[in-house]
Amino acid sequence: MSRGTYGSAAGVALAAILAAWSPAPAQQSPDVTYTGSIHYSTGEYLFTERSHSVSLLNGLQVRWDRVQLSASMPVIYQTTPWISTSTGTPIPTGGPQSGTVRDSLTRRGGGGGDGMGGGASGSVRGDRVEAAHEPITIADTATYDEIGAGDPMLGMSVTAVREEDGAPVTLSLRGDLKLPVADVDQGFGTGQTDVGVGGSVSRQLGDAYVFTDLEYWAFGDMPDLELKNALSYAAGIGHVSGSVGVNAMFSGYTRILEGTDPPMTISGGLSVFPGQTGRTGISFSAAAGLTESSPDFSLSAGWSLRL
Repeated sequence: MSRGTYGSAAGVALAAILAAWSPAPAQQSPDVTYTGSIHYSTGEYLFTERSHSVSLLNGLQVRWDRVQLSASMPVIYQTTPWISTSTGTPIPTGGPQSGTVRDSLTRRGGGGGDGMGGGASGSVRGDRVEAAHEPITIADTATYDEIGAGDPMLGMSVTAVREEDGAPVTLSLRGDLKLPVADVDQGFGTGQTDVGVGGSVSRQLGDAYVFTDLEYWAFGDMPDLELKNALSYAAGIGHVSGSVGVNAMFSGYTRILEGTDPPMTISGGLSVFPGQTGRTGISFSAAAGLTESSPDFSLSAGWSLRL
């Protein structure tokens, strides 16, 4: 349920859900919430061999009236080292063989189109590039099976305007920082600091709500692969009935890797927040990737507990 696992898109979805359940009251003391989640994703991405990953995240959110501070730390299990995680987003960098991926994407000469996998195991999908382009050859990882710490995320958001104060929408501004502590060779991170600045807008429409989110990310480059600075975005709708809420969302980034389609996903979620404050509950979501840079399928479960 934290941005560290789901990325900025799900972060604004959670904020919109909480706002729909209960307006934020003026506070005399900080409101501290423990958050956790487990996230599974699978996909071929640029490669013919499928990668599976599971991440378990624990975090804290401290909220005081209009200001919220957050910190989270994931533990990641992966079946290949080719997928690096940054800002909660899987990026098919090739991990320790990022130079091989860089060389192959350079030969593409532009973004790839849709297509099915082909070629030898561990190769870029052949029909996404011209026939003259050789597929990427990645070392066999049949015995790869690793678990380790991911990169921690720190964040701060400020609610600039609120509907309950008479404004037409709720507007929040935020900044995020990803610290590079994960093992790059195992594919758990990029080895660089990432910084994000953005904002979100939400509006309640009776029991329904709409939300949108934009955040600019300055990604640090890997030693052998350039990561383009990117804009993350999300737009969604939701509905709250009693203690149960549902939402649907379209989200993605602009192109992160030159010569690839940018990440895009569609997702749907169900949340249950039985408490009066809307700060303790559980949620479930499923997502499908729309491009080669996104996982084919993802499942998530999250929980929060007001301390």
